[in-house]
Amino acid sequence: MLTGVIIPSSSIVWNKGKAWSYLKIKKNRFYRYKIDTGMPVKNGYFIPGKSLIDKKIVISGAQLLLSQEFKSQIKTED
Repeated sequence: MLTGVIIPSSSIVWNKGKAWSYLKIKKNRFYRYKIDTGMPVKNGYFIPGKSLIDKKIVISGAQLLLSQEFKSQIKTED
């Protein structure tokens, strides 16, 4: 029996050909985590190991978080 978690497809965002998911680390604080897509399962991906066990994985709104993350990196002209 394998130990790990299933990341639902709905919580994965793609950027530059890589899969990412967000973890909630504090209220209004999130961490983008690279997802290994080598073990697809129905409606998501299995991530083996204990690194994500007991973590709060963002299930919906990941695309909005990605947009906000990159929006903050855009430099505006004065």
